[in-house]
Amino acid sequence: MKRSLLLLMIYVSFTPFAFAQQLTIGQRVPNSRFSNIIHYSKANASMKGFLKKPLLIVFWNSDCDVSNRFLSELDSKHQDFKNELNVLVITSFPNQKVKDAFANKTIIKNVRFPVVTDDTIFRKKFPHRFEPHVVWVSSSGIIHAITEHKTVSNENLKLFISGTSLNFPLKEDIVDQDVFFSLTPIMINEYQKNKNKLFTYSFFLKPDRCESVPFIFHKCI
Repeated sequence: MKRSLLLLMIYVSFTPFAFAQQLTIGQRVPNSRFSNIIHYSKANASMKGFLKKPLLIVFWNSDCDVSNRFLSELDSKHQDFKNELNVLVITSFPNQKVKDAFANKTIIKNVRFPVVTDDTIFRKKFPHRFEPHVVWVSSSGIIHAITEHKTVSNENLKLFISGTSLNFPLKEDIVDQDVFFSLTPIMINEYQKNKNKLFTYSFFLKPDRCESVPFIFHKCI
């Protein structure tokens, strides 16, 4: 019985589900290894290798103009902080597609941040729908912020590098496809989390046999 329980614990520990559990502020990033990486001196890398300095993890989409513009702007900002800050770019796109993007898109042609391609794990650890998606990680591996790209200013980078406690707005995308594509009402899914911030809401009801038009309810709080 004890042997069966031990085997079960080992199996659960190494299932993809366990490995891909969502991470958030205050937690530690795992020392994952990367085999698909470009703009790096070695064929393989580990997260630990990037944590010799504070680290920005940037989830990036090479088909998105906003993502490409941000990567170019971050490259310019990084010139002032390259001795104090590391940047790791992660994308789920395949390796060759990413190489082609850097070769053919003028705006990112000279950007040489290390880029992890073919990602299937970190997108699950940091679920999001819109990119760029930025994770701020201290040199000790602790997640200090998860933000949109507009938060990445020179002033905020200085605060991050100095070790100052960060209080940036949390970027939370709607990743539930049923909600995102309006297959289920957002009110049902988001109410408990946001009920103290509501100031008004409305809903529509289908008419019953005694009504000719839908019933509309609107309430100001």
